Amino acid sequence: MKIHHLKFSKKNFFWEPKLSFILPLLSLIITNLYCSNKVKNDEEKKVLVIAMEDAPSTLYPPIARSAYSFRAVELIHRGLFKFDENLNPTPDLADEVKIENLDDEEKRQKITLTIKIKDAKTCSGEKISGELVKNSLEEYKRWGKFDYIEKIQAENDKVKLTLSRPYSSVFYDLAVPIFPKNFTDCTGFFKVKNFIPESITELESRDGKLKVIIKGVKNDITRVLELEKGDIDIVVNAIPPHLIDYVKSLKNVQILVSPGINITYIALNLKNDILKNKNVRLAIAHAIPKEEIIENILQNQAEPIFSFIPKRSEFYFEGKKIEYNPKLAEKLLDESGFKKNENGIRFELTWKTSTVKYAIRNVKAITSYLEKIGIKINISQKEFSTLIYEINKGNFDLFSLNLVGVKDPQILKDIAHSKKIPPYGLNRVFFSNPTFDEIVEKIEEEIDKEKRKELVILAQKILQDELPFLPLWQIKDIITIREDKIPREKISKIKITPGGSLLFLSYLLQNKTHPGKQNETKNEDGGNSNSFNPNNQIHPENTKIYLEEFPEGGKLKARFVNPVFFTENPIHKGIFYVVEQPGTVKYIYGEKIGIFLDIKDRVDFGGEKGLLGLAFSPEFEKNGRVYVSYVDKFGNSVISYFISEDRKLKVDQSKEFIVIKVKQPPFPNHKGGMIAFGKDKMLYISLGDGGSAGDPLDNSQNTKNLLGKILRIDPEPKTKLPKNITYLIPQDNPFYGDVMCGIEKNKKPKLGCAEIFAWGLRNTWRFSFDKETGIIWAGDVGQDRWEEVNIIQEGKNYGWRCFEGFEPFNLKNCKKENYLQEYQFPTTVYSISKSKDCAIIGGYVYRGSKIKSLYGKYIFGDWCSGKIRVLDADKLYEDYKNELFSKDEKNNIIFQNIKTEILIDTDFMISSFGEDNEGEIYVLDHKGGKIYKIKD
Repeated sequence: MKIHHLKFSKKNFFWEPKLSFILPLLSLIITNLYCSNKVKNDEEKKVLVIAMEDAPSTLYPPIARSAYSFRAVELIHRGLFKFDENLNPTPDLADEVKIENLDDEEKRQKITLTIKIKDAKTCSGEKISGELVKNSLEEYKRWGKFDYIEKIQAENDKVKLTLSRPYSSVFYDLAVPIFPKNFTDCTGFFKVKNFIPESITELESRDGKLKVIIKGVKNDITRVLELEKGDIDIVVNAIPPHLIDYVKSLKNVQILVSPGINITYIALNLKNDILKNKNVRLAIAHAIPKEEIIENILQNQAEPIFSFIPKRSEFYFEGKKIEYNPKLAEKLLDESGFKKNENGIRFELTWKTSTVKYAIRNVKAITSYLEKIGIKINISQKEFSTLIYEINKGNFDLFSLNLVGVKDPQILKDIAHSKKIPPYGLNRVFFSNPTFDEIVEKIEEEIDKEKRKELVILAQKILQDELPFLPLWQIKDIITIREDKIPREKISKIKITPGGSLLFLSYLLQNKTHPGKQNETKNEDGGNSNSFNPNNQIHPENTKIYLEEFPEGGKLKARFVNPVFFTENPIHKGIFYVVEQPGTVKYIYGEKIGIFLDIKDRVDFGGEKGLLGLAFSPEFEKNGRVYVSYVDKFGNSVISYFISEDRKLKVDQSKEFIVIKVKQPPFPNHKGGMIAFGKDKMLYISLGDGGSAGDPLDNSQNTKNLLGKILRIDPEPKTKLPKNITYLIPQDNPFYGDVMCGIEKNKKPKLGCAEIFAWGLRNTWRFSFDKETGIIWAGDVGQDRWEEVNIIQEGKNYGWRCFEGFEPFNLKNCKKENYLQEYQFPTTVYSISKSKDCAIIGGYVYRGSKIKSLYGKYIFGDWCSGKIRVLDADKLYEDYKNELFSKDEKNNIIFQNIKTEILIDTDFMISSFGEDNEGEIYVLDHKGGKIYKIKD
């Protein structure tokens, strides 16, 4: 075995094997924000207001994928590594790295990294230990990252990572923010003071002397005017080209410009009979005057580029430039047999683009030059989610997009390897080149930097020769700062971190605010002011209702991996089951926890995908059927069953019986996933609209598919099922007798799929049956404003995407007259637009005997805020419809939003509720991995 110690170099940082050589990390240089002649009180009240095009939507690092959210998160948390101005990963929280690997090439699959953590603390004073880092990295694994890390171990101030294969991008990946269990307790420079998703983020430096407010201002002109007035102090990558000259004219404003890492490109469909000709692709490249467009339209806010690797990267290879030469372009087209007709047109192509104004402007500019050489372009504008759906399906001739935040050469494999065609990657142009594939596979494994660089150059040369893509320009990072808040001499010393990062703020802080090096401060009541509690109220006043870890008192110290469902064995009291999203079901039986079912090999886990639901047959004692709901490796929603011979702790997972498989769009969200048997012994299934935002495919209102619906089927009829039929349709389903869309795949229904029970739903993640009445209660996750509680009734249309809550959302193709008769409106809604709430988690009507005050009340929660709410279900049952709306004196409809109350305010990431055989209710904490019982 070879043991290498890693050398950290300021010039570059990679895997450089040096025996017994460790160089300590360079400390961050933190300069002083305030001039020495400032008054102390003035320093303590320093506030900076930062504007972006949109506000952060989450501060939970594993899902902070948008640039807006990540910019806030990287101020709150540091990574083991960070990126220098040349995009090299350099140490941050990491202090030393030891690499171990085997000499035998055949056994070189196992590589271990032992990382020593720098001496630092969180804002609350917790030591940033190996265990803290381990827990943080495991959270990322639960969300689908680090699939190549086989094992994570912690010991004191070290964390040991075992890689299942050589993976040269590991240090790029380890730049992710490291965070403690309370993810709002910072490991970085700023602590969280207040957060309202998609509205306001308020941060404060560790010493309390600098307050940062981050907000989204979507309108370009409003953003610039607020900068001019002084309502905004800093604007990050959000000054459009046509306003840049105006901003330059402002007296108190200074503009910092730096090479960016966002790359605009054109993609050409190689399945197109015209575009598969390389000379045609070369002609198009020669017909585009990049420099002229950059100067006149982009106002020099970009620079030409000829690769997908940013110019500031050491891996960038420019190669032979393709100059603007329309005469050569025409010659190439003539030689390829594409002559102009009498109208001067050689051929027509369709260019798909988004509805963003600047994107359309750029496309129109380029098409004007293509038309000069005889190529007619039809521009097709699509909402972004629809655009992505169509290009993933190959439904385009050309499209243009931005590749955002490019740092790692690994991007070349993601966009152009032949096995990365959607849904497996970003090779949307159907490029296939065996030599290229071999090279990028070696890039992924090569840990020697110089050898890797040679491979990256070879890969770039192939793409520059074959031209499946035309990289156009690299968009510059532009930070605009008011000089009355940060003095000019301080601004001049700022170095912009690539990608519009806000990390330059950390260099403006005083030395004593270095993360983990300052004294903790206390609140007046003795509490720690550095720790942010997003929920100040633990329990409402005048109530004894509380949560107790299950099993009782947490005696088993059980922690589950992303738990999403909980239930009890229907015939053997005291055996409980926990569904883990990655693909396992575990049982809890007395003091034992074990595996009941493991289907990780067939489950696609990540985001809203995974193993999502579990239900026992109404005849479980006789047939042993255990039904599951999951998303498979091909993106399909699958309902199947397995047989438990002992009816307790074992399932024969070698035999799976598929009941229904529903094809999903290639979006990662809105899969639904709940399954449950009703009192009628029918199986009810919830399916989301398939994603993305806004139901771009209009699935929910389309009764001729199964998405955005609740289905009802009979998988266990009394009569024998015909061959190739896995279920029957209840005769009182609204479209009984029409096509069974889950089985008769090639037939089109006349009115609606026979399986449908109710429709017009966005993403009913959880529904349940009232044990006493059999009524179905559902939580339907909203878009941007309203979360819905619905009572689900047969044959009803619940309005999405026409309505969100009680408000119109998108009325295209919707009923505008007699809409009260056409659509079923929610029982109640709550707003998420200006709150910590984000997604409703449907629960149960309490029918237990332990808590009398809750009897007959519907209990539900919210994923982000952790609030557990209740509404009085029994009061609604007698006259449900009349409770929905009334009329004022002018005969206008007034909707009644049924009153809800907060039962318990937790800091959980609530993923689901559970119910046992006695009607007692349980709460699942997805992040913490624990189960809690509601008690009195």
